[in-house]
Amino acid sequence: LIKLDNTFETPLFTDPSHNTHTEAYTNAGKFYFSILNSMNSSNFQKRKVYEIPILATSVNEENKEALLQGKSQSKEILEVSKIELPTPTGVLAAIQNWILNNAFIKQPEFALSAALSVYSTIAGRKFVFQNLCSNLYLLNIGESGCGKDAPQKLVRRIFKDIKHDYMIGAGDFSSDAAITDSLASQPSRLNICDEVSKLFKVANKEGASYQTGMADTLAELYTSSNDHYSGRELAGGVRMGECYRPNMNMLCSTTPTGFSESVSKKSLEKGLLGRFLFFREKEGAKASELNFGDDHWAPLPQDTLDKIKYWCEFKPGAGGQLGGITQEYHRMEATPEAQERLREIHKFFDDKRRKFSKKRAEILPLLVRSFQQMLKICMISAVSRANKEIPIVNKDDVEFSFKFIQYQFNTASELISNNVHS
Repeated sequence: LIKLDNTFETPLFTDPSHNTHTEAYTNAGKFYFSILNSMNSSNFQKRKVYEIPILATSVNEENKEALLQGKSQSKEILEVSKIELPTPTGVLAAIQNWILNNAFIKQPEFALSAALSVYSTIAGRKFVFQNLCSNLYLLNIGESGCGKDAPQKLVRRIFKDIKHDYMIGAGDFSSDAAITDSLASQPSRLNICDEVSKLFKVANKEGASYQTGMADTLAELYTSSNDHYSGRELAGGVRMGECYRPNMNMLCSTTPTGFSESVSKKSLEKGLLGRFLFFREKEGAKASELNFGDDHWAPLPQDTLDKIKYWCEFKPGAGGQLGGITQEYHRMEATPEAQERLREIHKFFDDKRRKFSKKRAEILPLLVRSFQQMLKICMISAVSRANKEIPIVNKDDVEFSFKFIQYQFNTASELISNNVHS
C-alpha cells in the first residue's frame, strides 16, 4: 500500500491533511485494518472464514505460516479442545438417553443440558455444597431445525408426569418485575425460554427503562441462591419479590444469528452471560429411527420418574439461619479423595485465570466462574446417582464435572470467537 501510494504526486498516507499521522506505516495500517474489518464483518454474516491479518514487517515467516495454517491458538485452548463431552451416570444418563431416543435429531449436548436443568431445579433449595446451590443458567445454540425443541418439551413432560409442573416458570419476560414478583409464591422454578435472543437484547440494552434492569436482576438471582434476595421496592415502602434462597434456573435456546445479534463483548464483560453454560449443536447429527405406527413419545421409565419425584419431595432438616429464619437444606459432604482432587482443580483454574486475565477480557467472566460451575455439576451428579440415600460427592462426580467444565470452556470460547462482535 505504501509503495503504491508513493507513486502518486501527493502520497496520501504521509499527507497530514488527509490523515491523523505523518507516518506512512501508521496510516497504511489503519487503512488496511479498516478494510479487513469490513470484509470480516461481511464474512461473519455469511458464516465464512475470517481473513487473517498479515503484516510482513511485524510477523516473521515462521509465525506467518503458523497463522495461515490456524496454529496460533493458545496452548490452553488447544489442551481443552481435545476433551470430548463426558458421559453422565445415574438418572442424568437415563434422562439424556431418553431424550435422545425420543428426539427426531439426536443432539447429545442439548439432551445433557435438559437433564441438568431437571436436577438443578429439584435439588436447588434442598442441598448446599461449599456454600453453593445447584441452580444453573443453560443455553443451547443451534440452527433452526437442528433439534433444540424436543429436549425442552420433554423436560416439561417430566415435571407434568410427576405432577410437579408448578415448578415450570414463564418462558418470556417483559421486565425485571415479571421475573421477581412471583418469587414469593414460586421460589424454585425452571424457566424454559424457546428463543432467548429477544431477552438478551432487552437485558443488555443501555438506558434506564423498566426493561433494562433484567440483566442485573437475573445476575443477582443467580448469586442469591443461598442468600436473601431483597426484591424491589415500590412507592410507599411496599416490597415485591423478596425471597430467601431463590432457586432460579433457565433452559434457553437460540440460533447462532440470534446469539450474535443480541450479545456483544461488552455485555459478556458485564457478567450475565458469564453465568451461563453453553451447549452447541452437533453438526451432522443423525435423525432417530421413527416408528410410524406410534406417534407418541416413549415414556420415561417409572423407576426413573420415581427417583426424580423422590428428590422433588425430599424434606431436608434445618441447615442454618438467614435473618433469624431457619432454612431447610442438607449440607453435602465430599469423600477425602474428592476433596483432594477439588483442591488440585481449584489451583488449575486459578492458574488459568491469571494467564487469561489480560489476554481475552470477554472470556474472563466465564473462566472465573468455572470452578463454581463445576461444584454445581458435582452436586447434581451426586444427587443423580443417589438412590434415596443422602448423596455424597465422590471422586467420579469430580472427574465428570471437571471434564464437563473444560469442555464447556472450550465450547464457549469458540462460540464467542465466532459469533460475538466487539
